[in-house]
Amino acid sequence: MHSRGLATHGQSPTGIKLGTRDVVRVGHLRISSVLPVTAAATGRSAFRIAVLVLIALMAHSAGCARRFPETEVTPIKVDTPAELQRYLLSRKPDVAQFRLRGPFAVTERRDLAIPVASDLTVAADLYLCAAARKAPLIIVLHGLDNSKADHAFQAMHLASWGMHGMAIDLPKRGPWIANGRSLARLVDAIHRTPQLVDDRIDTDKIILVGHSFGATSLACFWIPPGSAGNCGSCCSGSPFR
Repeated sequence: MHSRGLATHGQSPTGIKLGTRDVVRVGHLRISSVLPVTAAATGRSAFRIAVLVLIALMAHSAGCARRFPETEVTPIKVDTPAELQRYLLSRKPDVAQFRLRGPFAVTERRDLAIPVASDLTVAADLYLCAAARKAPLIIVLHGLDNSKADHAFQAMHLASWGMHGMAIDLPKRGPWIANGRSLARLVDAIHRTPQLVDDRIDTDKIILVGHSFGATSLACFWIPPGSAGNCGSCCSGSPFR
């Protein structure tokens, strides 16, 4: 949707008539242009409005589009995560190979609203390994002033290697202990009812990954309510059993 507004202006400080200002809105974008008030300018005005609308639409679509880094795909050819596991275990460990995208297709489900409880709904982007019947779930939590969008590529990359990845949103400025407790409630809900996310999740293999203050929340995950403890800020991953 875009809207156009016209505002008539008078004289400039130099005495030159400025004319009208055309305003184009697309979403939250506002683009304006001063047009001279002459008969010859009428046709140019319509053309300029069309150009402004095109520019605004391009800017709006670029802002909304999710663009992942282009990554080469691994040369490994397997059909299932079990085959991939056997292949990797039969060879010398090589962490560098995981820089490449994995061999499996990924199914994306964006902007899920996971109903954890009556007072807690968690927004999430889910990336499922298309070749996996049952697979571990890796939950990635952002840090200060970040969101699930900042870790969507990581979640997708993990899914391409045979696991399910999920980036979630919790409050961006804490309190981090509260975020940790919300994370604990989310994991407990998924463990009891995996259908809240997807029934292909292996609930015995839920892995938590936190970045920066997200790692602080992850550390707070292990602190029982009402107990005292210190939480450090770091990047970490931890298995949930």
